[in-house]
This record gives sequence, C-alpha cells and structure tokens, in this order.
Amino acid sequence: MAMRSAKSCFWAGLMASIWALAAAAGEVPVVIATGEGESHSLPEFAVFALEKSFTADTLKSATDTCRQWIGMAIDRFKKEDLLASEIEAGYPRITSLDEKTVSGRITVRFAMKVFNEASASGPSFGALCDTLLAAAAELGATLSMEPWVPADREKAEQEALIQAAAAAYPGAEAIAGAVRSSIYAVQSIEILEVTWTPHPEAISGDRPLLRCHARVKAVYQLAPLSQP
Repeated sequence: MAMRSAKSCFWAGLMASIWALAAAAGEVPVVIATGEGESHSLPEFAVFALEKSFTADTLKSATDTCRQWIGMAIDRFKKEDLLASEIEAGYPRITSLDEKTVSGRITVRFAMKVFNEASASGPSFGALCDTLLAAAAELGATLSMEPWVPADREKAEQEALIQAAAAAYPGAEAIAGAVRSSIYAVQSIEILEVTWTPHPEAISGDRPLLRCHARVKAVYQLAPLSQP
C-alpha cells in the first residue's frame, strides 16, 4: 500500500509540475496514451502471380518471345476449369541490359466467395492451388501468392481503429485520476499502424478470417487540477 501511495504521489507531483509549466507557457496539459485494437474480415480475393524470364541474342527477340508467352498464359488462365475473376498482364520488363533478359508477369485474381461458403463437398481452395501449380509448370513459370484482399477493407480498418482508440482511454483516465484531474477533451488521435495478417486464420467456426491490427496514439487534454 505504501509503495502504491508513493507511486501515486510521484505521478501527482510530476503532473502538477507539468501543469504548472504548461500554464506558465499558456498551454493546456495533456496525457498521451496508446491503444491497440483488431477486427476480422473474410478474404474477398486470392491473388496469384506467374513470372518467367527470357534471354535471347537481342532484347527485341527476348521481348517478342515474352509477349508470346504472356498471350499463352492469358489463354491458359481463361480456361473454364480455373474460373479466374480477373487477369492482368504487364508489359515485358527488361531486367538486364547486358544479358538481354526480359521478364513477363501476369496476375490472376480469384473471388473467394465460392470457397468461403463452400460445404465439404464444394470446391476446394487447395485443389485450385494444385491446378495453378500444374498450369505454372506447363508454362515454365514460377508461381507466387500475393497478399490476400479482404472484403470491406475500409470498414474492418475503421472498426480496428475505433477499438484501438477506446483501448487508449482507460490508461489516460487512470493517470488523470491519480493527479486529481479528469479528461477534458480529445486533442488528437494519430494512427501509428494498420496491418493485416498475410494469411487467413481459423478464428471462429470453420471459415478462416483475415485479421486487421491497429495501433493509435491519443492525446487528451486535462481539466484543471483540483486543489488538495
């Protein structure tokens, strides 16, 4: 108890000093606190990328061959068994002038709704990945997976930020109470971080979800200190 009382007196003395300095400078004393929050969202799209490099005697020849490959890759991914919702192809990219190497890339997006709602007998995302690996092998390309695209990204991020802001308040309120003051107003809230998990997690039920994590810094104005 004595230790807690000493700690309270320390904070009271410190904040009283801060108040006096702020008042002398014509400023309002503040309390700064951080908070974290999270929300979850179903994945809306899975995005895959295929890449292949081409080297020839001339850059023109390498570029022409790359263009032909891009056309073949698009045709392959338009096949009915892949059911791609969107296919994007970039221009051939020169990756080495000295070695006359050109790289081709296509990006394929798959809507996850059918997999999110699938039953045990429905389409399998694992089977889709197997098909993509086979297609990449046919095309002599490397296959990689891009970051998942969450459904309602903006809404999920807002929910995580609201939770983070709410989590910051109790700590600031406790400090204000320790110096016999109170939170008068929110001066500012700064977003420090908003991140998404790279892969869906089995959080609830049997539907893997993407997790959004947010961290904020909140600055609260204090009411005038009460007299002892």
